[in-house]
Amino acid sequence: MLKYITFSTLFFFLNLMKIEAQRKNEVIIKTFYEANYETSLQKDSTNVNSKVLDIGSLYIGDEISVFQSAGKIQQDSMWANLNYIPGTVLNYSDYKSAKFDFTVIKKSGSNTLRFQEALIGGSLVGYDEKLKLMDWKILPETKKISNYSCKKAICNFRGRNYTAWFTEEIPFQDGPYKFNGLPGLIVKIYDEKNYFSFELVSFLKKQRTIILKNDLHTVENKKFYKTKIDRLNAVISNSPNVSIDQKRKPIIYNPIELFP
Repeated sequence: MLKYITFSTLFFFLNLMKIEAQRKNEVIIKTFYEANYETSLQKDSTNVNSKVLDIGSLYIGDEISVFQSAGKIQQDSMWANLNYIPGTVLNYSDYKSAKFDFTVIKKSGSNTLRFQEALIGGSLVGYDEKLKLMDWKILPETKKISNYSCKKAICNFRGRNYTAWFTEEIPFQDGPYKFNGLPGLIVKIYDEKNYFSFELVSFLKKQRTIILKNDLHTVENKKFYKTKIDRLNAVISNSPNVSIDQKRKPIIYNPIELFP
């Protein structure tokens, strides 16, 4: 009996230490509003049928916001339950699949932005940069979108020309992906070739606790996409199930940001 109690106590403390170590590599963010965007991303610039659709969710808190796939938020919560509640049984059919894996964290208090993504191999890769990246030009045009009175703005952001519609009826200078800095929430934004678009489908006052991984491998923003492709190439090259002809094919990729 004593041996059983000792073993149970040891198991409890080991599990507690594991959970504590995991929590040290996590950031917990409290948010109070949720803006959901229909998100369209064209993965191959030469093939309109390569577009993927998802719901991207912008979670807004005090001087901080998080933009992620709604499916990714669910997946992260699922793994958090596995880590913190031993013996948890999950129904995977209850969870949506994420069509994009990146996360954008904006911190208005420190004027910084973090982009991060879990690449093939499992490591979290990303970078920090300044928050105000866009030089917007606000135009006189107005129109109604999703029952909001919107104003038009344009900008060039890292090689692509964007048109945005924002509303001052929702007083957050924020938007999907990295877009921010207009005097109201971005309701719709798209590039001139319509490779990438985000359109608001709902805005809710809703509290949420978001748990994000913080064990980031940092790279320069200009080198992120190369790092991503290099990782993918390495996996393909080392896979015994991929033919030689397939290994020779270039990876088709249409990044949202074009660095020189």
